[in-house]
Amino acid sequence: SLGNGVAEKAVLGCTDSTETPVKKYPGIRSMLCNIVRMSNQGSVFEQHPFILIFPIYNLDEVRNWAGEGYEAIVVPASAHVAQHIGMNNVNLGDAKSANKDDINKAVDLASAACEFLAYSVLEKTEEEVNKYQDCRDVQAHKTFRDEKKIAVPFALSSFPEKPVFKISFVGHDDSSQNGHPAPDPMLLAFKSGNNWCRFFAGFRMVAGFRMVAGFRMVA
Repeated sequence: SLGNGVAEKAVLGCTDSTETPVKKYPGIRSMLCNIVRMSNQGSVFEQHPFILIFPIYNLDEVRNWAGEGYEAIVVPASAHVAQHIGMNNVNLGDAKSANKDDINKAVDLASAACEFLAYSVLEKTEEEVNKYQDCRDVQAHKTFRDEKKIAVPFALSSFPEKPVFKISFVGHDDSSQNGHPAPDPMLLAFKSGNNWCRFFAGFRMVAGFRMVAGFRMVA
């Protein structure tokens, strides 16, 4: 692990007081690739696992991502939640209905993210993981460690009953387009994978995501 607060500085940013004027270095939290703008995001995406957003990418495409625009599926827990986040909000682009092929491609990535998160939990000690659980989630974590099983998303043979939307993110270098700049698809997949696992396993696979000045996926 990184000592002397290096990891915290990388995430939160830092300043160099030896320079005049003092120089500020932004952390990962403030980077364009780590931002999602969504109405009521704090309550439905950060504090509670009511929204999943998975890129319509395979794992190789995620690994090779270099700032290009891409599409993603948005899975709200209900039609009410979909309205709550403002799916017609310009910040998320024009929401469309996802087809089954879109969903299944995103689901393959989602499964890989959830399996990786579950594996990473088993690599840590029980005490370490319990540090970022709510007290009511500790038993769910223990059950997972005993059973070593996690529900993951799976390919659909028929169209789902719940609403599934498709949105478009624009590339970072594409100044000709208006829209939401693309967040890092790996970070987005892991954030939504953590929400999936919270919903179905009953505890956080990774530490909570704090909201500071809104719209942050990690920190």
